[in-house]
Amino acid sequence: KRAYSIGCSSDPSIPGFETLKELFDFSVLEFQAVQSGQPIREPPYIYFLCPDTIYKPDEEGYYILPLLDETYYFCGSDGSSKNNCIIDGGFTQAQITPSHVEGYVKHITGFFGIMFQGSNFVSIRAESSNEEMTSFSDCHWTVSFSYAQSLCSIS
Repeated sequence: KRAYSIGCSSDPSIPGFETLKELFDFSVLEFQAVQSGQPIREPPYIYFLCPDTIYKPDEEGYYILPLLDETYYFCGSDGSSKNNCIIDGGFTQAQITPSHVEGYVKHITGFFGIMFQGSNFVSIRAESSNEEMTSFSDCHWTVSFSYAQSLCSIS
């Protein structure tokens, strides 16, 4: 199985993570398995967000943090914004970082159909290497700009 999810409570036949914490916890588990040389599955690492779900980084204390190469986040099973997966609020909604494992390089991360809105500071924070590419397909941002809010911060 190349994609992982725990199932949406509204319809368990629909794959997906219902909270950012569930997503984060499994991402860390997979990262640790790869780091130890015992991966749970082979890449690509595909994670599904539950349709018609609003994720609140401020309330949950988590955001999207890709840890492995070839990590992809899909809204619903097909990665369409019509599935209505919304990341709402939060200081940061997703953070792209370089690998912290010597010799392990992250090359690509992708987001499909996710809607980002109401970030308190920056929606996407990228602190990655020159070797990594992040792509966004059918993703949308709703922003009311203020002095402390931006879509993307790259360093």
